[in-house]
Amino acid sequence: MDSRQIECFREVIDSGSMSGAARPLNFAQPSQSQLVRILEDSLGVELLIRSARSITAAEAGERLYKHACKIKNMLEAACCDVVSVGSEPTGRGVFGMPPSISMACRSRWPKPSGWKCPRSSSAPPKR
Repeated sequence: MDSRQIECFREVIDSGSMSGAARPLNFAQPSQSQLVRILEDSLGVELLIRSARSITAAEAGERLYKHACKIKNMLEAACCDVVSVGSEPTGRGVFGMPPSISMACRSRWPKPSGWKCPRSSSAPPKR
C-alpha cells in the first residue's frame, strides 16, 4: 500500500466513479482502476462494490476511507505547518503603555508573559 493508491482510492469514493476520480488526479482512468485493484489485492479485501452505474465502498473500504481522509488532513496540516515557518512572526515582543493602562491590564491579565495572540484575535487567551 502506498500513498498514491490511498489517494486514488479516496478520490474514487469522493467522486463516486473511476473516471471522476481520475480527472482531479490527472490520471488516465485505466491507471486509476489499476491502482485501486492493486491496493485491494495487497490488502486482500474488496474495498469497492462496483456496479454498471456506480461505485460504493464495501465495509473494508469505508474503514480505509476514514483513514485516507485523516491521512489527507494530516498531510495538509504538515504542509501548512512547514510552509508557515518564517512567514509568521515569532519570539518575544515588548511594548510600552502608560501606567494607568498598564495597571488596568495587569488587574485583568496578571501574567502577560507567554501570551500568544493569533492574528484573528485581539484579546489574550483565557487561562
